[in-house]
Amino acid sequence: MNLRWVLIATFFVTACTKEKEPDLVTTCVNWTDDVAPVFTEQCSKCHSVSSAAAQYDVTEYKTVLGANQVPPIVIAGSEESTLLRVLNPDSADAIHSGFKEVYDLVETWIVGCNAAYIQSVIHPSGIMNPGDEGFHGKLLSQHRWNFSLCENCHGEAAGESRQTPCTSCHTSGPTACETCHNDALYYSGAHRYHLSYENGVLDFEICNNCHHKPNSYSDAGHLFNEDGSVDWLPAEVNFGAIANFSPAADIRQGPAEYDFDSRQCSNVYCHGDGSQNSTALDASPLWLQIAEEKCNFCHAMPPESHAQDQCEACHQQVVGKDNIIINKSLHVDGIVQVGREGESGCTRCHGQSGSPAPPYDLAGHSLATFIGVGAHQSHTQALHRITAPIACNECHQEVTDLHSEGHIDTPLPAEVFINNAAVLATAQGAMPSWNRESNQCSDVYCHGGGALSDDSAFSVSRRPAWTTSGVTEMTCGFCHGFPPGDANHDPNFGFSDCVLCHTSVDEFGNTIVTGPPGSEVSEHINGVINVR
Repeated sequence: MNLRWVLIATFFVTACTKEKEPDLVTTCVNWTDDVAPVFTEQCSKCHSVSSAAAQYDVTEYKTVLGANQVPPIVIAGSEESTLLRVLNPDSADAIHSGFKEVYDLVETWIVGCNAAYIQSVIHPSGIMNPGDEGFHGKLLSQHRWNFSLCENCHGEAAGESRQTPCTSCHTSGPTACETCHNDALYYSGAHRYHLSYENGVLDFEICNNCHHKPNSYSDAGHLFNEDGSVDWLPAEVNFGAIANFSPAADIRQGPAEYDFDSRQCSNVYCHGDGSQNSTALDASPLWLQIAEEKCNFCHAMPPESHAQDQCEACHQQVVGKDNIIINKSLHVDGIVQVGREGESGCTRCHGQSGSPAPPYDLAGHSLATFIGVGAHQSHTQALHRITAPIACNECHQEVTDLHSEGHIDTPLPAEVFINNAAVLATAQGAMPSWNRESNQCSDVYCHGGGALSDDSAFSVSRRPAWTTSGVTEMTCGFCHGFPPGDANHDPNFGFSDCVLCHTSVDEFGNTIVTGPPGSEVSEHINGVINVR
C-alpha cells in the first residue's frame, strides 16, 4: 500500500487531531492553489457563468472537469483529456494557440497530479472528482456511510470552528437528498429526462414514481436493509401509480416493470407501452440509450385514434404551436386535457358560452374573416332572424361525442356536406357542395338550391361567401326573389302580401320564429313550402 492510502486508512481509523508534519507533504499542482487562479485571470473572460463560451465554465472545479459530458472534459491522469487537446499548441485553434504556459500547467495538473483538487496528505487527489475512486462520496459508501468519520474534521459542533465544514459545499447538510443525488444523479442514465431540472434544482418529490423515497437517509430500503446491512447498488425500481396508470381506452399488458439485465422499461404508462399505440417508436426505452425526445416515441404522431397532428388544436392547455409542451405539469399526468380550461363538451375545442359553433375556431381565431369562424354563428344562432337556428349536422358529420366517426379520426379541415344527416340542406332536390378554395357553398336548399333554382329573380345569391356573409348580407331576396321570379307570384307583391299565402310570416312580412331559446322552430326554411 502506498503512502497516500496508508494515510487515508489512518484517517478513517483515528480522528484528524492535528496537521501532518511538513516533511510528509509531496508538493503537486492542484486546482485550489495553482489552476483556479490562472483560469480566473486568463480564461474566465470567455469561460465563466455569465459568458460561457462553448458552454464551458472554468470558475468551478466541477464544471472544469465537465463530468456531465461523455467523455468528461478532464480525465485524471489521461493525456487524452479534451482540455489538453484544446490547449495543446500543436492542435490548438487560433483562439487558444497563445496559451503555452497555461497548457504546461494544466498538463502537469491533469497527467502528473491526477487533476488534484487540493494539496493534502489526508485526502487523495480525487477527493472532489466524482469520476475518481478517491471521491469522498465513494469513500464514505465504502465505510458504510459512517458520517462520524468525517465529522471529526468537517463537522459543525456548537461553539467550535471546523476546517472546511461539510455545509460549506453541501448547504442542506451531508445527509440531504441533493447532497448525493445532484449532479451525479442528474447525469446518470435517463434521470435528467425524468426529473424536473430548472434553475439547477432537482424535483425529488417525483422520485417515488420509480423508487422507494425514504424520509431519512437511514431508512430501510435506501442505504440499508431491514437487518442493518448495507443495501448495495443498484437501486431497486418500484414503479408507482403513474407508471401503472391505465387510461380507459387502453389495454394494459401487465404491470410496469424494469429489467436490470436489458436495462429496459416495459408496460409503463409514461411511455405509452401496453396501450393502443402500436406505432410509437420507443414505448419500451432502454435506460442508457438516450435519444432526442420526440412526441412519437411514446404515442403515435398523431395517435392512432387521431388524424390531426397539430396537437395545439385540441390540447391547448398543454401544447403550443409547433407541438411545444407549454405546461409540463399537465403532460403525462394521467389526465387527457382536451380544449380550453373552464369549458366543457364541444366548447372545450371550438365555440364558446354554450355554443359549439366558432368563434373560437380550433386555432383560437374569433373574427369571421377567418375560414374556421366565418358565418358559423349566423347559422347556428340564427342571428339574421329569417329562420330558426340551423343544426350543425346540416353541414357537418353528426357528432355525439369526441370519438364519433368522422370527427377527430379524419384530418382537418372539417368535412362539409359529406355523409351527413342533413335535412334542410338537401331539401327540394338540392345537392349541396362546398368549395374551400372559393370559400363558397352551392346548390344548398337554404340558399335557393334544388327546386328553388327556377327562381329567376336577379337578387338571388346562391353562392354566398362564407367569410363575408352574416347578418346584414342575409335578407329577403337573397335566397329567393322578392317576390320570387316565377309564375306563381305577382312581381308587384310587397312584404305585407306574403302573409296572404304563407303562414311562416306575419302581416308585415317578418319571419315567425317560436319556441324557447335553444329549441326555436320556424316554418320558414323548413324544407316545405307552407301555403294556406
